[in-house]
Amino acid sequence: MSSENVNIQGIKEKAMKLGEPLKSLILSEPDSMSREDYLAKSETWLKLLQIGGPEK
Repeated sequence: MSSENVNIQGIKEKAMKLGEPLKSLILSEPDSMSREDYLAKSETWLKLLQIGGPEK
């Protein structure tokens, strides 16, 4: 597997428009993470977004 990191600063900027708890969850993450961590966490983020509804 690749050890390259994914920068999520752009996602964090967009998260500022989201409701809780997704906003706090994304903002609490490091600015970059492994691809494997990103893929695992993004699945959870998408599920929470579906539960919580659209952006404010």
